[in-house]
Amino acid sequence: MKEELGDQVHIIKIDIDENEEVSKQLNIRSIPTLIIYNKEEMQWRQTGSESKQTLVRKLEEYLD
Repeated sequence: MKEELGDQVHIIKIDIDENEEVSKQLNIRSIPTLIIYNKEEMQWRQTGSESKQTLVRKLEEYLD
């Protein structure tokens, strides 16, 4: 997605087995869990996979 959105977004992948505290804080019970934050506030959350095209469109909705 870096090609489509450049430096406008930061994609972070978290291994919930190695970061149990983070998964508890975010209430992650299933993987994959996708979360979009904008200005430190959660804007969108989904459990399950999506196509790259759908994710790019969803991310574009939250760009300033």
